[in-house]
Amino acid sequence: MNNSIEIKGLNKFYGKKQALCDVNLSIHQGMFGLLGRNGAGKTTLMKTLATLLQKKDGEITVCGVPIENAKEIRKIIGYLPQEFSMYPSMNVGEAMEYLAILSGLHGSERKERIRCGGMKLLRLELKKTDIKSYCFAAFAIFVCLLGLTYIFAWVPSLGTADPNAVELFSTYSGIAAMGGAVGLMAFSALASAMGYRYVIKEYSGANAILLFTYPIDRKSVVWAKIKLLLLFISITVLVCAFGGFIVFAITGRMFSLVNDNLQFIDIALAYRNALVLACLTDGIALCSLRIGFIKKSNSMTVISAILLSMLLVNLAADINQSLALVPAWLRRMQRLSLRENITGLP
Repeated sequence: MNNSIEIKGLNKFYGKKQALCDVNLSIHQGMFGLLGRNGAGKTTLMKTLATLLQKKDGEITVCGVPIENAKEIRKIIGYLPQEFSMYPSMNVGEAMEYLAILSGLHGSERKERIRCGGMKLLRLELKKTDIKSYCFAAFAIFVCLLGLTYIFAWVPSLGTADPNAVELFSTYSGIAAMGGAVGLMAFSALASAMGYRYVIKEYSGANAILLFTYPIDRKSVVWAKIKLLLLFISITVLVCAFGGFIVFAITGRMFSLVNDNLQFIDIALAYRNALVLACLTDGIALCSLRIGFIKKSNSMTVISAILLSMLLVNLAADINQSLALVPAWLRRMQRLSLRENITGLP
């Protein structure tokens, strides 16, 4: 294959002014520089070789292809001008599609090339997102909540005079409710801290320029990271809340920690309540993110999440069916009703 550029007797005029005069040049494979004073015709020559300007007369071949065959030449060359800029109204995705069309890519091939480029950038973005520290934080919350659960189970043995407290901490559902209330505040704080680190801080101020480097809509990038955050928090809450209940239930039966018979209905309620807890945590995370975007403050993001979770603690406890204000006979009726719905047995 001929990898050389041949120029013979090249002339180029701008009106009556001659920019290139009888240029003869052979450029073979390798790296070369073109030097000259301002106005010597360097840019004119490069644009002519890139088929952006038409010559007056002379002959030019690029890799054996005549310069008149601009379509074929544009498939084998690239040109980066001295002052490079894109249309300001375009995002990167639109610019890539525009350049792909100029390069002769059409239909599904063009869309696939742009999609692959976008996915590569997103994979690089995810690689820089180190969530190990937050995984350790989630594990620490799990351990603390599990330890707190054992402390709750120990309360009735203290001989407290408060009958509501004794009743609350004498059942698996009651202990799980108190653990869920504390867990809601802990996981909401974790979710808000992660949201500030990976969403608000990444795409505010000078870091917002990163959004213009992705070949997809800028809002899509932010929403994709928010969805990943919510998915991580949901899975974490489900595993910690339901997994912690299972661990406590097994050890509670082994060592008779709770004066209550563990039934299948308790496990079903624990799973349902874990789902509700995950949804509540996601909702609080979204609200705190909104506040964080306005205030641009990590402390305000976390504090708002904790305050919102405190407001919802009573709701979380009520969903767990173990508020001290709920009479025991009503809780038994609720458990029997749920059992009928699950098993179909009266």
